[in-house]
Amino acid sequence: MLNYRYGIEDAPRWPYELPSDGATLTEFPITTWRVLGRNVPVAGGAYFRIYPYAFTKLALGAINRGGHPFTFYLHPWEIDAAHPRIPLPRRIALTHYVNLGATDRRLRRLLRDFRFAPMKEVLGVRDAAARV
Repeated sequence: MLNYRYGIEDAPRWPYELPSDGATLTEFPITTWRVLGRNVPVAGGAYFRIYPYAFTKLALGAINRGGHPFTFYLHPWEIDAAHPRIPLPRRIALTHYVNLGATDRRLRRLLRDFRFAPMKEVLGVRDAAARV
């Protein structure tokens, strides 16, 4: 996924391992939905607030039906519609503040519509302490 502020367009879409100094790091990329040959971010943050909930539900359902879990995220401030506003460039302010008042309601709905679990459980990863 490529965004004007971040992203690597051809990055893997599902969790993958990166070797690092004799250890392995697992990356959990931002979940995207493949639409018309493009990876569209759909699972959290501004995307959760900008897209209509029906679009988010459709996308996440399609990802699950394709046999993949999705990684969903929110920043804590996104649940607080009354958090202090700071001056930001217009383009950033738009995505930062849009639909903050709907986030809590949408999150509650998402938690009813889908099953969630810790990443280690979904991927069948054991605790490091249990491997010793």
